[in-house]
Amino acid sequence: MKKIALLVAAALVLTLAFPAVAAPSIQLSGSLETKLKARLDEPNQKPLESENMFNLKLGLSAGEKTKIGLELAPWEIKQDPATLTEGGDVGVPFKDVTGKDPVTNVPLFPWTLSLRKAYLETQGSFWNGGPEVKTTLGDMTVNQGPIVGDLGNRKGVQIEGFKVGPVGVDAFYAWEGGLARILNADDENKYPQVKIPNTDRVAGLRVKAAVNPVELGLNVVRSESAERPEYAVTAKAMPAEKLTLDGFYAVDRTEAKAYKVNATAEVMPNVTLTAGYRVVDDAFLPLYASRADSDKSGAVEADEWTNDNLAAVRRGTGYNLGVETTQAGVHLKADYDDPQREINLAADTQLSGIKLAAETKLRDQQLSTASFTAEKGFALPGADVTGKYQASIDRSQGEDVTHELSAEAKINAIPQLQGLTLNGKVDVVRGEVTDYETGAKYLAPNGIELGVSHSKTDGTQATAGLKVEF
Repeated sequence: MKKIALLVAAALVLTLAFPAVAAPSIQLSGSLETKLKARLDEPNQKPLESENMFNLKLGLSAGEKTKIGLELAPWEIKQDPATLTEGGDVGVPFKDVTGKDPVTNVPLFPWTLSLRKAYLETQGSFWNGGPEVKTTLGDMTVNQGPIVGDLGNRKGVQIEGFKVGPVGVDAFYAWEGGLARILNADDENKYPQVKIPNTDRVAGLRVKAAVNPVELGLNVVRSESAERPEYAVTAKAMPAEKLTLDGFYAVDRTEAKAYKVNATAEVMPNVTLTAGYRVVDDAFLPLYASRADSDKSGAVEADEWTNDNLAAVRRGTGYNLGVETTQAGVHLKADYDDPQREINLAADTQLSGIKLAAETKLRDQQLSTASFTAEKGFALPGADVTGKYQASIDRSQGEDVTHELSAEAKINAIPQLQGLTLNGKVDVVRGEVTDYETGAKYLAPNGIELGVSHSKTDGTQATAGLKVEF
């Protein structure tokens, strides 16, 4: 409540400080989504479930250069069937299923307003005639680089965009917020020094300079719980056409070091070679280093937040080689990493309208994973159909090959049901069906999405949902 009161007071001050011709403007955005789901084959065992998700962002601009930003923690409320009594009466009708806000780590409760972010932002100089900078006070996202400067969401002050000639400077001072680093047991034993509370006060500076054909960068971060600052020096250059060199040198608070150099060159049309060399001390582990999206899902999940999964550099001292080319319509890619002793091979092309792709990974000259995919879209009377086949193997899960057949059909034969889609999927291992799913979805003109599905895991379900974005 104190935060809300302060922000309301600040908004009133800003509103009164500007004349009527510069009246504040309000920007409101967010979404409200409601879903209903019912098991049709076992209605007594699992009654109707409901889920509601609400997000809201509010921006108040006072003039052209000052803004107040508010973002509420999302409401996600589900009706919990476990609270239904034998007579069908609702005991506790709603149950908090989110636990804690994934951004702020603050516990969430149904129908309770909780601020995820609150900040003041202004664009302008600190002195007459000075360079314009963006200044943020309050909740902010700090990411000054993947090597030492990725703090995520924190509270503090951040100044961005200070420029003098070819030199740019960004700085921040953070005092709390964000999530504490999550380590599994193996990581805690291997890297006992990385238990960092999220209330650490942290200061950081980023300097960038571009003098053609060289780009230089420096990141420095100092945490109050660390004995020494951490820093990374980066460089990138294009000494010749179609030749790029880049690298970095970094030191963490324990004085463990890492450096890396890379070269990328197009040696002939449609043929690109890459080569790199790195030296990484075993103890090298900056407090605020980004983690890699190993499964290429678009986000770093909890199981990827390990200390051997740094985004900027792989563990070990060694080299990497790679080649990428497109020949006769076939895109080929191969790379090798030492000391990981890992080989990645990939190819994709189109043949008679069929998309073909294959990937394989070998570790220590042994097959680790492999997949082959064929996909084709075609038009049938009254429907546009896409069929897909995928064969895959993951040695960490066993020696069996999984065959997956799937299809999706967008029905256009019925004028009144233009948003109707049918889909199906089946997984086969050693000639036995291990999983299957089939269903239909319909997006009505009024925005309501209806669906029915049947799968081996969840049985038969019916769903209905509506999402409004503003």
